[in-house]
Amino acid sequence: FVTEEYFEISDNVTRIQPDFVLLGRYIYNGKHLIPHTTGMKDQITETSESTAELLSRALEKQLLNAPSSKIFKRNIIEKNTIRFDERLPIGEDKVFVVQYIMHASTAVTADQPVYALSVENEESLSRKKRENLSEYILLEHELLFRAVREADLEETCKGKYREALTYSYYRSAYTVIAELQKMDLSPKQRIEETKKICMNYNRRIRCRLNTLKIMILALPVRLCMCRGIDYMMKKKTG
Repeated sequence: FVTEEYFEISDNVTRIQPDFVLLGRYIYNGKHLIPHTTGMKDQITETSESTAELLSRALEKQLLNAPSSKIFKRNIIEKNTIRFDERLPIGEDKVFVVQYIMHASTAVTADQPVYALSVENEESLSRKKRENLSEYILLEHELLFRAVREADLEETCKGKYREALTYSYYRSAYTVIAELQKMDLSPKQRIEETKKICMNYNRRIRCRLNTLKIMILALPVRLCMCRGIDYMMKKKTG
């Protein structure tokens, strides 16, 4: 559900007419509404370059993983036949949003939470052991990189999005590996499975490690440092 502030911001957006709007939200845990802002200043972009700069940062901050707390233009969706990919039981939301922003020349970010997202469902897919998660996330990222590659954008804009997606790609490797902690595997089996995941990630999509932050994140996967990764995941998941 949305709050009254949503309609106030919508009135302002109607006057500005941006292609895409990113808003803050509340997280509802069944008892309380917890503000979850974008962490980005209220901004308006008017060129493809400034929009790519803004939205690539939002992509890296995981603010574009779902269509909630966002405003889209229907004509952009229809003109470019943007749909949720039915092959993906997870990650289809992010693919939809990224495919959409490839056609957004202008954007607005507003830090005010105006949308409430319920996370009280204990049976949600993200909380269960997820079979074939690696294949789904790899397909998701292949679609994300394809969207950038095929976009009618300047190379500098594509580079910003590719950098954000590279960070997302290697971060997702740890998400997949963390799932092993939910399975009935011995330490030796977990390390073997971790090696398979790392090798699969290294083979499926070739990414440039353009920044120090990406290098630090990617190198354990690139070098198949499986024991270290397993130890880190075990500490993180308790």
